[in-house]
Order: sequence, then structure tokens, then C-alpha cells
Amino acid sequence: MDAARSLATRNEGSAVTICIDANLLNNPKSEDRGDFSRASVDRRLYPAPAGTAGGGDTWVMAVANLSRSGGETAVIVSNDSFAALQESNPWIFDSGSLLGGHSVDDLGWAWVERFPIKKEQKRVSRGAKPLKQVEVEFHPPTANVPTDDESDETREIPVETESNTGGLESVDLAKLPPAGSIVEAKVVGYPGKDYGVFVLAEGQFAGRVTNTYFAEDDAKKRGSQVYSIGDVVYASVVSVLTDGKLKLSIRDALSAPTWEALPDQIHIYGMKLDFDEFGNYVPPEGLIPDTNAWIEGYEDKKEAWEASWNEASSRWSGHVRWLDANGLIDKELYPDYFDDIQD
Repeated sequence: MDAARSLATRNEGSAVTICIDANLLNNPKSEDRGDFSRASVDRRLYPAPAGTAGGGDTWVMAVANLSRSGGETAVIVSNDSFAALQESNPWIFDSGSLLGGHSVDDLGWAWVERFPIKKEQKRVSRGAKPLKQVEVEFHPPTANVPTDDESDETREIPVETESNTGGLESVDLAKLPPAGSIVEAKVVGYPGKDYGVFVLAEGQFAGRVTNTYFAEDDAKKRGSQVYSIGDVVYASVVSVLTDGKLKLSIRDALSAPTWEALPDQIHIYGMKLDFDEFGNYVPPEGLIPDTNAWIEGYEDKKEAWEASWNEASSRWSGHVRWLDANGLIDKELYPDYFDDIQD
């Protein structure tokens, strides 16, 4: 939010519109919560609609194009190059269309004009066949790593290579959880330099958590210093890489919505919901939103919807239990849930 204030001062008279990922709004850093709340009330903070295809980049570009369509001059403030959107938005290569910046110690924010790095055109082999899902036996290789930062002693730990994905050579890309989703993941190995962990998410998706996405107190530790093979963690999907692997963040999964707030965030636990172009929830055909009753004749849709809800709420329950086991949750915020467990 300091960046927004700096931009407003630098460009007096210009409107600063803040576009963020919905998951960031749900899980802000403690020092940002007050600013986020005020910005939301003032209608200056616009989270990407849940399930946005293409993620935050697509949302930022949509807002910029909306401004341009009204005759305004749009300047995108980002250190991204929007590689996937360059072809359909060539105007971002125009002078003054892109601004970048960094906070410089105690001096404040420094801003410079940027030009996006052009997307490299890759050759596509003709006649290539799509990958099939294939089960492979998992044998993690090993490597020697230091036991701590000040010792020459080493120990042998499993590591993971590019072809070693924890049991799957390839996956069904259509089933990959979208960015912002919360998933259960099991630690299956470590990168060669031990800067993070490799995981198997939801029992089938290969992923990685670098140590920068560990909890704040663990961000400078090696993966093997924090997690053991077989540990179960919960993580938020940062992005889905082009090879189908998940980039995950444990740091962004250190809180969970309360039971009362869960219906508005159930999609982050894997329940498929429909939204209109403005990000408003569209109930399934046959469901009466005001009463949550189903119209007669829609029994099949009701059964499928309830099964999807039960699966997603079960994942939420596992997330809450994991947070509780690690001392990361205030039980007073979840009285009904923990009372039910005790009963």
C-alpha cells in the first residue's frame, strides 16, 4: 500500500486502481490488514474474480483496457512483462504504458518507465502427440547436504530431479487446481541444493515449495531443516507451470476462513462454482439462492452439488486441523467446529 501512496503523490490528479489476487485479499500480511480494509471500503482495491482464467495478469489487463476504452490513459504499474498477453495487447509496448519500481531502503519508492520483455517464439514440433497419464514407480535419488549452516558434517537425503515427480510422469491438465486453491500435499523430496521441498499434491499433482514460500520464520532455512519426507502440509497454489507442475506457497495457507465465511470461499477448496463477468456467484440451475432449496426434478444436480460441497468442506476441515496441530489457529474463531470435535 506504500507503493500506491507513492504513486498517488507522484502522479497528482491520477486515479490509482489496485488490482490484486483474491487469495492475497483473503490472507494479507498482518501489517497490511488495516490498509487493505480501508482500501476496500474506499473502492480502491479490486481483487480478481474467483476462477479468473489466466490469473492476476489477465485481470490487470482487463482493468487497463476498460480504462482505455473510456478514453483514459492507462499506465500499468508492474514488474511483469505479461508475456501471454502481449500479442493481444500490443499497446503495452508504447512508451509510457508500463511503469516499474522498487522500495529503496528508507528513501521511499523509486519509479522508472519500463518496456516489457518480448515473448520468445518457440518452435512447435509438428505431429506431436499429447502426453498420456502414466503411473511410474517412485525411487527418490539421494544427495549429501550440510546438517546446519556452521558444520562440515553432511547427511544423505532424498532429492528430486526434473523427471522424478513423485509418482506421475504426466497429469491431466484439466484437473489441475487453479491459482489460489488450497491443497493438501505430502513432502516427497528436496531440490538438489535443498532450497525448498518437492511435494505430491492431492495424491497426484507434482509440485514444489521454495523456501521463500515457507512460513516467514522458516524462509531462510533448507527444506530438510523444516520438513521431513512424508510430512503433510497445506499450501496455496501460486501458479500452474507450463509443464503441469504446481508452484505452491505454504506461507499463503497459514489461515483458513471460518465456517460462517466458508460459503463465500468454498471454491478455494476445490468446489467448482460459476461466476458472471463481474465476479458475482451464479447458483446452479435448480437451486433457489434465497432458501437454498432445490426445485423438484433437479435431484441429480442437487446430489452432484452436495457431493462437491462435502469434498471441499472436508478439505477445509483438514486445513483447519493442520493449522491447529501447528499452533497457527485461534480456536475462538472456530467454536462450532472444535466443539463438534470434542463432542
